[in-house]
Amino acid sequence: MKRKIIHCFATYILALFLFFSNMLSCYAASPVIRSVSISPGSTVATLNSTCAFTVSVVGDNNYSREVAWSVSGQTSRNTFIDGNGILNISSEETASSLVVKAVSKQDSRYSATALVTLQKPSCQVQIKASPDNAGTVTESRSVDYGGSITLEASAKDGYRFDSWMENNTILSTDSKLTLNNITSAREITAMFSQTRFHLNLSSSPAYSGTVSGQGVYDRGGSATITAVPIQGYRFVGWSENGNIVYVNPDYTINNISRDMNLAAVFEMEGAVTYTITASASSDNGTITPEGRTTVTQGSGIQYKITPKSGYTISAVYVDGTPVGAVSSYNFTDVKGDHSISVDFAAIPGQESAPPKPAETAKPDNTDTETSPAPDKTQPEKKPEEQPKQPEPSKENGLTGTLKMLDISVEEAEKLIDEGNDRELMEGALQTGDLQVTIHNDFADPTQEIDSGSFYDNTGIRNFEAAVDHMLDREDKIELLLGKRQVAIDFRIERLDRAVPAETLKFFSGNKMPAMQIGQYFEVTLTKTSQNESRQITELPEELELVLHLPDQLKADNRKFYILNMHTGADGRPEYTEFADKDKDADTVTFSADRFSTCAIAYIDWQPKAEQTPEITDTAADSDASEGNTVTAGNPGMNNTLTSIAVVLVVILVAAVCILAMLLIMRKRRE
Repeated sequence: MKRKIIHCFATYILALFLFFSNMLSCYAASPVIRSVSISPGSTVATLNSTCAFTVSVVGDNNYSREVAWSVSGQTSRNTFIDGNGILNISSEETASSLVVKAVSKQDSRYSATALVTLQKPSCQVQIKASPDNAGTVTESRSVDYGGSITLEASAKDGYRFDSWMENNTILSTDSKLTLNNITSAREITAMFSQTRFHLNLSSSPAYSGTVSGQGVYDRGGSATITAVPIQGYRFVGWSENGNIVYVNPDYTINNISRDMNLAAVFEMEGAVTYTITASASSDNGTITPEGRTTVTQGSGIQYKITPKSGYTISAVYVDGTPVGAVSSYNFTDVKGDHSISVDFAAIPGQESAPPKPAETAKPDNTDTETSPAPDKTQPEKKPEEQPKQPEPSKENGLTGTLKMLDISVEEAEKLIDEGNDRELMEGALQTGDLQVTIHNDFADPTQEIDSGSFYDNTGIRNFEAAVDHMLDREDKIELLLGKRQVAIDFRIERLDRAVPAETLKFFSGNKMPAMQIGQYFEVTLTKTSQNESRQITELPEELELVLHLPDQLKADNRKFYILNMHTGADGRPEYTEFADKDKDADTVTFSADRFSTCAIAYIDWQPKAEQTPEITDTAADSDASEGNTVTAGNPGMNNTLTSIAVVLVVILVAAVCILAMLLIMRKRRE
């Protein structure tokens, strides 16, 4: 009987040992959460915006990285955070701050919080006059988000107010305009038009004759001016900006639409003169002045060429040599006789009358608007033989990139409207009408593109979005016709020089405490056109940028971020963090629509055990305003495992002792 009791007791002891051994192994292999952290830990946001948060969950034994996101403190149901950590802030939100929380789905005792401070954004309303000296307008200023502003415009003497315009759209024709519910920056222009113009007259050389007819005239009116030379001089013509525009001393100017400064040019009798003969190959356009014009040696004259409706300038010839399809031509420092002629061509697709042969220029042209009066004081010259006119040009009137591509303006406009203008832009790169430079210090190797297509650039993706923002439809057409050259320069440059103390302080005060900054750099976007450069600091669409990490920053278990400092509409610096979007350990990929000073930052997510700070879960719930990372150890789990091990050892020792005592007692009885 005693033997059975001993065997049963031993069996129970063995079963108990196996049970606790299995429990200990189960506890040892269970997934364990060590910490949860949020980036950024604190940030400032505005109404009607979004804020992205990233979370890091650290643990052991194939633990879950999933978290449940929540936001508290909001007053609007339209303020919420989605499952990807994107906080959407409603334009109706009235709270001053929000708390974002991420809770581990595996172990809800572990969480992290971030503080979002809300500020009511202000919108800058820029107001200007066009022309800028035509009147007075309300001063530009900032307006609270959703607020209103009343604009007033007053025209100066000689001007009238026409309309308020924004983005080439007329808002109102009343001089007083109230804008309500302003939710974005606005740029409003008060459009004025001149109602009276100044006509200023002078003599050249001074005191060589008298002039009359100058004064102030209403828009659309007419003025008759007269020049009378003194004895010993004769009248040559009326000059504007150094070029003869009319050759009769009596000049009637119709439909006045601008200020004019005209000089009556006189010369001493007996001065050397030359003849310039101007003609058009058809009546499908005009050249002014037409016919023969007498020009004093060393002086100049300007010719203006105007096609009729349905026609374009095909070619202009000076002394029989083509000079292009120009709309004006200047003769300067004349030292001989010259000729100028022009060909016109019908615009394809438009009906037009067949061209008529040009009339032969007459020596004594009596045209009241353009021909000089006969000069009886000069000996009569024999009519010169008219230069032989070249054959009409067969060109289609296109210039620049469109001429190279043989694409009409109408077809180009259609392609631009359809968003299918890649062929046009690549053609503009070939002709030089469009110049794009992309420089990236973090490319592999260092990359700079100043020719070819920017569409296939791997370091800056979807760069065509930047080009479309900087070039509207009209800009592209003028560029493609060669009328305007545009240079776009995009640069990502390392800041290896000393970084300003203010910049260092700004990044240090906004980044996460555990975050280290490895490299500062700057992103700039510049547009240059017609010798005027403008820096673009913000785009309506994000560009995706790829940076190859410097070798000294590469390390295992390291998470990279891009920090950005940008000046907001109110003039204050704004802080933004971008998480690395790719899984390549050698690169950082991020999307940005603001270009300014940036930094490459990183966090080592698996530090050594002795370097891991431990705080209680109570601190995790109460420290939202102080930081963003809550790191908690697992003392409860460790204590449980230790207790189990101690109990198991005690039981084993007790069992061995009891078994030994029973065996000793049995032997003594026997």
